[in-house]
Amino acid sequence: ALLNRGGIWSERKLDKFITRPRHAINGTNMPYRGMLSPHAREDLIAFLKFTSTRKPTSTFNDNITKALNSGDAIQGGVRAERCLVCHKVSHDGKHGIGPNLIGVIGRKAASAPGFDYSERLMKRGDFWNAETLNSFIFEVKQFDQGSHAAFYNLRRIEDRADIIAWLKTLQ
Repeated sequence: ALLNRGGIWSERKLDKFITRPRHAINGTNMPYRGMLSPHAREDLIAFLKFTSTRKPTSTFNDNITKALNSGDAIQGGVRAERCLVCHKVSHDGKHGIGPNLIGVIGRKAASAPGFDYSERLMKRGDFWNAETLNSFIFEVKQFDQGSHAAFYNLRRIEDRADIIAWLKTLQ
């Protein structure tokens, strides 16, 4: 259906498609249901515009890595108060609704002993580092994604960097 559509994507057409692909283009068999948040769509379209005008380079990733490694752990502890509603930070290994965060940096995803993880999270196979945590924290969490994280997603990379810096102190 997309090949038959042809043409050039305008922001308006792309926004409509991202919202509900199957409604935007008849015959689309994408399993992706759509992105209902207008703010998230706006961010995605801005990102696509930005990346489509740039030559492939590692500068973008380097800048993210630099930002993530320059977080403020004290501010991260303040920002992480919402995380502590579900997660525990204790050396006794006990979990809350979410897994204990002690030693999360460098740990394989879904591997804290004694915590019952979703199958989807267990299939990720990631190790938690600044980049993977940044992506995970930024994701919109929905129950069908295999994570029951109920926190608001942190749009500012500086906020995520602060929380990641705080997590690095939890050994």
